[in-house]
Amino acid sequence: MSFNEFLESKTSLYVGSLICSLLGGIFLLIDDFAGWYWYIWGTGYGWGWIGFSSALENLPDSILILPLFFLAAGGLFYSSVLSLLGLINQENPPGKQFNFIGIILSLITVVICLLGGFIVAIEMIIEDLEFWYGGAFWGGVIGGALTALFMFLLWRE
Repeated sequence: MSFNEFLESKTSLYVGSLICSLLGGIFLLIDDFAGWYWYIWGTGYGWGWIGFSSALENLPDSILILPLFFLAAGGLFYSSVLSLLGLINQENPPGKQFNFIGIILSLITVVICLLGGFIVAIEMIIEDLEFWYGGAFWGGVIGGALTALFMFLLWRE
C-alpha cells in the first residue's frame, strides 16, 4: 500500500479523526487553557490560570466561560463518536451530512480557542504579565483543525 493509498483509505481517516478529536476534547476539559505569572521586585511573585477546572471553582464569575468549554469539547466528542461509528461499521458509515456537521463543530472549536487565546493575550499585555497557552488551548486548536481536516477528507469521498 502506497502512502497516497493509505491517506485515501477511510480507515486511516477515521483513526486520525478519532485520535485528534478525542485528545483535543480531553485536553480541553482536563488541562489549563492559559496561565500567567507576575513578579514584583521586593514583594514576591504569583501565578494564575484559566481552564475548565478553574471555571468550575469560580462558578458565579465564570458562568459565561463554561458553555464555551462545553461547546468546544462537545464538538470534538461528537466527531469522536462519529469516527468510532465509522470504524465499527465501515460497510454502512455515517452519512456525509454528519461528517459536514463534524467539520463545522471542529472549526467552531478552533475559532472559540483562537478567540479565547486572543482575549487572554490582550488582557495579559494590558496587565503587563508574562503568560503562556496551556494544553487546553493547543488541544482545541490543533485537535480541532486536524479533526476538521480528516472530516473534510471523509466528506469529500
